[in-house]
Amino acid sequence: MRKLFIFFTTIFIARSVLGGMVINEVLSNVEGADSGPDVPGDRNEFIELYNNSEDSIDICGWWIGSGKYFPVLDSIIPWQSPFPDTNVIIGTTIIPPHGFGVILDPEYTDTGDGNFPQPYQFGDGCVILTIRTTTFGSSGLASTHSVWLIYGSENLIDTYGTPTDSTDSIPFDPTDGVSVERVNPEKPDSCSNWKPSRAPEGCTPGKRNSVSLRWDLSVDELSLEPSVLQITDTLKIHLTIKNIGSDPAFDFGISVFHDKNLDGVIQTLETILDTVVKDTLEPESLYSIEAEWSELEEGEFRICAEIYWRLDEDTSNNKIYRTVRIGASPPSIVINEIMYSPKSGESEWIELYNRVGEAINLDEWKISDKNKSYGLIDLSLNPDEYAIITEDSSTFNYNVDCKVVEPDGGFPTLSKDDSVFILDETDFEVDGMRYSSSWGGEKGISLERINPNLSSDDRSNWGSSVAISGATPGIKNSIYVKVVPSNVSIFCSPTPFSPDGDGRDDYTIISYNLPFKFAKVKLYIYDVRGRLVKKLLKQKESGSAHSIIWDGKDESDNILTTGIYIVYLEAVDRDSENVSRSKTTVILAKRR
Repeated sequence: MRKLFIFFTTIFIARSVLGGMVINEVLSNVEGADSGPDVPGDRNEFIELYNNSEDSIDICGWWIGSGKYFPVLDSIIPWQSPFPDTNVIIGTTIIPPHGFGVILDPEYTDTGDGNFPQPYQFGDGCVILTIRTTTFGSSGLASTHSVWLIYGSENLIDTYGTPTDSTDSIPFDPTDGVSVERVNPEKPDSCSNWKPSRAPEGCTPGKRNSVSLRWDLSVDELSLEPSVLQITDTLKIHLTIKNIGSDPAFDFGISVFHDKNLDGVIQTLETILDTVVKDTLEPESLYSIEAEWSELEEGEFRICAEIYWRLDEDTSNNKIYRTVRIGASPPSIVINEIMYSPKSGESEWIELYNRVGEAINLDEWKISDKNKSYGLIDLSLNPDEYAIITEDSSTFNYNVDCKVVEPDGGFPTLSKDDSVFILDETDFEVDGMRYSSSWGGEKGISLERINPNLSSDDRSNWGSSVAISGATPGIKNSIYVKVVPSNVSIFCSPTPFSPDGDGRDDYTIISYNLPFKFAKVKLYIYDVRGRLVKKLLKQKESGSAHSIIWDGKDESDNILTTGIYIVYLEAVDRDSENVSRSKTTVILAKRR
């Protein structure tokens, strides 16, 4: 192992002499833990080279270097020992024209106690290489390390991470088990030419990079609101398509259907939406479309969204499924609190809560974002019990009397505008929502649910924690408001309420019971002079009972002044068209 201390002004680019060999992919942050018992650690790190020329290139005598400021060099040598993949080439350092060479840790094929599988599927004809030392650099690759490809002592062939510029955004951490891929092997090492792998496996060793396709459309997100609904409800479907290719896309088709026979193929009677998009979708751009599905039947349905485009070079990301239950009871396990922006040095986390009167076994359930799911193992929750799901329990700095669990294989990477779901063992979406920073939460302050019995995808059911610690993991949320059962037609609790942001009675819950099984409901707020100030429900389809949260704001999203307000309910029976009207008062106050 050598450490190179050479000013970059003395190194010249030798690509004109030695062809177009480039660093094409780097995986420095392997799936799971890096060290400890029963983990593969750094043995699964790799660096992929690509021969971007028309000639074979022998890289015998070349060096690969890694480090934060200066490279610790490792000599590249052929892989000589037996290799589990039979479609690759070993025993040579010659990389053919437009061919790949993957440099592996020499311990890659060690199985340890049997718990160290070789996780990668290499492309056909890929040349497998390794290094003379026991690991890359001094202690393995890191997401903060640049990578150098060097011939001899003075010929810098290529880099990853622009080592001469410490102010840019590369190198970067694309999350566990995900590689950094070069977008265009003909373009230089720059921020815009490196992206996280989009492959479902997280990387593409010995294959064309997932970020390098010219024509590639992907289903970016499919969300259903609500995830559990009654036959009187309307299912709202939000679909986002992303152009992840390098060229514009146009004339592509989008279909959304309820896959009633579970064959994954759209049938005429299953169609919810079927359209052709004529507009041009530029690279990295999103196309969103919404649809509604009504006249529902009771049961469990699989909703499928699919892209049709004759030019698409990768159809593996063109279809996505979500499951919805119609006529079922509300979810048993709910997402009750989210820390998406923790303090420095702490981990993101999600709090789950069992809201029903029986124990629930969550073994083989999953926590998911819109891209990937992570399994829960050996977890069960008793009634009214909480559990914290986090990536690293050692950096969960709260004293809690509940279970703190690390999912299998990682944790969703949360952001201030994201999606999070709980999936049961059948991949049914038990609970979840798309949230944004406008719902609440900020640095060191969690996003809390006001009441676990009300809808998770209702923005009015969420707000910022007002606890002194910034969060309430394992205990009742600081902004919790109780839903009071009512045998009268309309009821508000609490009243008075004081929407001043102190966490005490900031919201009131308006509950109603109707004499009809199904109705269209109008729920308006008036001031004492009879002026309409807020429309809470506008001809919404409803069952016989419902609750809704009011935050004391008017139609312009401003907090109203203190005083008495009239809550007016009007319901029209869906079958007979009979009308029921009721009203009550609620007091908006301020604390002294």
